[in-house]
Amino acid sequence: MKLKNIVFLLVTGILFLSIYGCANQGPSPAGGPQDTIPPTIINSVPQNQALNFKGSELYFEFDERITADKLKEQLIITPNTEIEYSFISKKERLYIKLQTPLADSTTYSFNFLDGVTDITERNPVFNFKLAFSTGSFIDSMSVEGVITNLTSGEPQKEFTIGLYDIKDTIDVFEKKPKYFISTKDDGSYLIQNIKSGDYRIFAWKDVNRNLTLETESEAYGFIADTIHLQKEVEPINIPVTRLDAREPKVLSARQLGKYFNIKYNKEIDNYHITSKDSGKILSNNFIKSDKLVRLYNSIELNETDSLIYYITATDSLLQKTMDTVIVKFTSSKKNPDPFSRTLINKSTTIKDTLEIEMSFNKPIGIFNKDSLAIAIDSVAYFKLDTTSSFTWNKNRTNIQWKTPINWQYFNDSIESLNKNFIYLDSIETDTTKKGQILNIKKDLLFFLIKKGAFLSIEKDSLKTESIKLNKEIPEDFSKIFLTINTAYENYWVEVIDSNSGNVIRQIKVANEKKIVISKLEPGKYKFRCKIDENNDGIWSKGNIKKNIEPEKVINTDLETSTKANFELNIELTF
Repeated sequence: MKLKNIVFLLVTGILFLSIYGCANQGPSPAGGPQDTIPPTIINSVPQNQALNFKGSELYFEFDERITADKLKEQLIITPNTEIEYSFISKKERLYIKLQTPLADSTTYSFNFLDGVTDITERNPVFNFKLAFSTGSFIDSMSVEGVITNLTSGEPQKEFTIGLYDIKDTIDVFEKKPKYFISTKDDGSYLIQNIKSGDYRIFAWKDVNRNLTLETESEAYGFIADTIHLQKEVEPINIPVTRLDAREPKVLSARQLGKYFNIKYNKEIDNYHITSKDSGKILSNNFIKSDKLVRLYNSIELNETDSLIYYITATDSLLQKTMDTVIVKFTSSKKNPDPFSRTLINKSTTIKDTLEIEMSFNKPIGIFNKDSLAIAIDSVAYFKLDTTSSFTWNKNRTNIQWKTPINWQYFNDSIESLNKNFIYLDSIETDTTKKGQILNIKKDLLFFLIKKGAFLSIEKDSLKTESIKLNKEIPEDFSKIFLTINTAYENYWVEVIDSNSGNVIRQIKVANEKKIVISKLEPGKYKFRCKIDENNDGIWSKGNIKKNIEPEKVINTDLETSTKANFELNIELTF
């Protein structure tokens, strides 16, 4: 091979390796050390805390190559003046061109969050912020705190915190905040370089990132009082919750299949129906999951007939809507909805009274009490005690009843059956079974709900259902003697299962220092307190439109474990 060919190949190889080395900016080879050091800013124009800046271009230089492909999503500029900008990142440099003039005598804060990273491992520039003023001083007020879930106390990450100048129109539903920031993973936030003044503060989960609150889909919280930022203030912690604050309104009112549905834009707490023709009220119920009030043709209106109804609906914020609805029914071949029921409480361990609450997806037309019974296995059935009480809600979709259980009477009956029942099946040829007793266990009963006990307004029934009952044995449970140290007078103590997070007991307390929590199953429990701050007997959810905060919820640090046949003395301080 000629010398010139060898030289050409060597030069080509060197160039190839050089180009490949420049182009290959990916992660370190397998087994090599991973780059965990973020880029460091070594120069900027303007400098941080600069005064009298009049330029329209920002320049940043770093100690390694960077990328800013998420800058538009991450960069927060306050005060919020809708500044338009473009940017270019090139090797170790970032250039930002401001396309909106800066206001005079204003402190601007550029918070880049994770918008600038190194090009290999995507390590974000740590605490990348820039503050400068177009005037002769830097605004130095700040607000910080933690955002937590109202009921659980858990910190809330990626929530937007917005400050609104009291001199401006404060409308968190339509207006963007003047200053804002996002919470970190631990729920904390810090807004700096705020101009002295008076502000309102809100926090919300800005799902669509439009810097306005939409309560139908976004959890939120707020502080009712004005924040006076003329001097340093204490941390401002904000509890947040989901609560749809929209005004309730009817979206549609029309027949669908065999039903006439009045559909709302949100869940409602209760409703009231009156008719222009007194006495002609159709059976009705509220279907929460579908946000609608359903009317049934229970008085068999003809296709030419119509009724004028007045319906008032109230939501959880006590907001009301009143509407007039013309109800008509036409024939429909569509099948009725399946009939179902739900046992709201299904406690099977009882002492002397069985308490049951049951809800139905349709109003009940006929209730046959004789189809309810106490059963001993499948051998004997006993009608309910005459002192059993039944309570219906207004549209007969929910029933609560109490039934006395005389364990001694039933155990005597079981003993009698076990003693006297003889296997006498005439077609049984196995003579060894003759004389066999039942051997039913004591303290074991069933609550029987027979088919036909409940007939819906559409005359459909449900299958037979039996609920196993166990006699309460005191030794199986634990008891807590709770000494309370608090300045609050009226509140609820909630006992929470530590594993499931479910509230298993709620106790109303009024000026009491000691309470007893009995019949606790062995387990691990936490304690939460809901404060009745206005002493009206109701824990209020608040109302953002009326600037009323939810009443206080305190998640205490107290947690305890209990065992069977165990008594425990503990103190609760809040």
